[in-house]
Amino acid sequence: MSVTPMSAARRGVAHAAIAVVAGVSLACIATDREYWPFSPYPMFAELVPTQPYAEVVLVGVRREDGAEFSLRPHKYIRPFDWSRQRVALEQLLERPDGGAAVARALADCARRYEVRRVRHHGPALSAIRVYRLEWHHVNPRNSASVDVDRVDRRVLLAELTVPTEGR
Repeated sequence: MSVTPMSAARRGVAHAAIAVVAGVSLACIATDREYWPFSPYPMFAELVPTQPYAEVVLVGVRREDGAEFSLRPHKYIRPFDWSRQRVALEQLLERPDGGAAVARALADCARRYEVRRVRHHGPALSAIRVYRLEWHHVNPRNSASVDVDRVDRRVLLAELTVPTEGR
């Protein structure tokens, strides 16, 4: 089998393409700006061990005994999954009309939960709450080090009382 060498024009095009990719990538790194797909991905580039890890969570309160349970599983409030639910709540809380917007969102969550309850067989709700959970002692090199059962700080951000079916 004989190998024919690459033509000078084709070699020039390959070298130019490599130079453009490398040049734009270096410019993105130097200016700390993101031009996808030439991105330095700065969110993964540094450790911030001094800040606590915080998360906004949605919990339901069981009507029968007042115990709280996570509404994180996708089956409870579709079409939202946990990450979209968390981001949406954080964005609503930052809005100037945050209280009203969160109240509307929680009412919608309660409605979705109740409609889907025949499928997921969850308990009846007396309330839905939004908490900000914080962990202060997180190993920044090991994201699995967050102990979800040992929260350092728990702040109630919003609560919606769910009306009983008879009202």
